[in-house]
Amino acid sequence: GVESQSAGGGGGAGGGYIKLIAETSMLIASTAHILANGAGGGGGAIDDNDCSRIGGNGGNGGGGGILLDAPALDIETTGNAVSARGGGGSIVYGGTIKLFYNTLTGTKPAAAGRIYDAGANSFKP
Repeated sequence: GVESQSAGGGGGAGGGYIKLIAETSMLIASTAHILANGAGGGGGAIDDNDCSRIGGNGGNGGGGGILLDAPALDIETTGNAVSARGGGGSIVYGGTIKLFYNTLTGTKPAAAGRIYDAGANSFKP
C-alpha cells in the first residue's frame, strides 16, 4: 500500500516580557489589561494520502514575564487582567509576575505560574 503521513501542529509562541517602572506611583486601573500570555499550539495536518489520520496539536507556549516596579503601586484590576499564563490558560506553564514597591494597595495578580512579591520597601530607584 501507499504510506500515509500526517504532521503535528506547530508549538505556540511564548508570552514575551512587559516591564513597567514608575518614578513615583503606578496605578493599574480597573479597566486595564496587562497580558504576557503564551499562545495555544496549532492544529495537526490531515494526512497526504487518504485523509484518515490527523496529526496531533502542537504544544502551548509558556507564559511570559511582567515586572511592576514603583514606590507606590496601586492595582485595581482583578481576575486575569494582569496575566502571564501559558497557552490555553495554563497556570502550570505560566510565567512570572514580579512586584517591587514601597507601598502596595489593591489586589495582587494571581494569573501566572509564579508571583514574586518582593514586599514592602523593595523599590530601589
